[in-house]
Amino acid sequence: MRNILHITEAGGGVIEIIKNIIETDSKNQHALLVRRRDFSSLTIERTDLKFEVHFWDGNLFKAIQSYRAINRLRTIDIVHMHSSRAGLLRLLILRPAKVYSPHCFAFERLDIPPVMRFAYRLVELILLKISNGFLGVNSFEVDWAKRRNPRIKTSLYEYVAPPGTRMRNKERIISVGRICKQKNPEKFAQIISALRKKGIDIEAIWVGDGEKKEKRMLESCGIQVTGWRPSEEVITHLKTSRVLLHTAKWEGMPVVFYEAWSIGLPIIAAEASYLTNLHQVSHFQSIVEAVKLIEKELKTESRANPKVKSKAIADQELQDFYGALNQKFRSVTSEK
Repeated sequence: MRNILHITEAGGGVIEIIKNIIETDSKNQHALLVRRRDFSSLTIERTDLKFEVHFWDGNLFKAIQSYRAINRLRTIDIVHMHSSRAGLLRLLILRPAKVYSPHCFAFERLDIPPVMRFAYRLVELILLKISNGFLGVNSFEVDWAKRRNPRIKTSLYEYVAPPGTRMRNKERIISVGRICKQKNPEKFAQIISALRKKGIDIEAIWVGDGEKKEKRMLESCGIQVTGWRPSEEVITHLKTSRVLLHTAKWEGMPVVFYEAWSIGLPIIAAEASYLTNLHQVSHFQSIVEAVKLIEKELKTESRANPKVKSKAIADQELQDFYGALNQKFRSVTSEK
């Protein structure tokens, strides 16, 4: 058994994936060190969690102090850093094996100047050289890491969602996630408006919350905004929808995709790098393309689950990844 400490300052989907990794891994001991933030702590301060959660307040140097305090209590074998900012800690943590999961590289962001994207890419290249393992959530991330550092241990983690069944579907288009520019709610509204202008009678719902201006825009277009809802309620909304429409400009890998796949809900998404080799999603580049794809899906019967990995397979892949990484790191340090 290995002691694995996950570190992140991100919330939302990143926290959900970390929890999923911990719940899937049957043999290792996990703990989480997370920056205390309202939107992230709400999802992990629960009594039913079966792993330790430690919080830090402030900048990344405070995170290092917290990490060292935890390491004094137990020997940490692997430090698994999630998201770009937490990934910077690879410069400051020397001894345990270091794993990195970007959950979407910072240089994929389209809301920053090109010079900053170039700088982020350069930093990722440098830090990849001092990493021992890379666990990506989409094939673009994994392929990018392999090409830049062929010696690094890589693996693709696919979220384990419990299988479900579809209910009697309404003519409803659904989106799930934080309402912000990255998720591109304006394009979602444009597509819904284009469908309605063609005389297609549909409901539209966005499960989530976020920026007030973007939220008002969705509601003014006749789109229901639910605010943040418990995961069980999100699944119910998915089960009673016909199409999951995802308009994000950049992404790691949305957890909602796996939840949709688990019930056979078709997904239509705006073209982006994270969709590379993801053939179970219909991609579009324009509003016209999106409307045609949705029209086709509304005329199609419910389908079988196209992409759901079993917990046993995901568990074994984690054992292979963490085990090989831990063994390789020990061999290297013993030679020194």
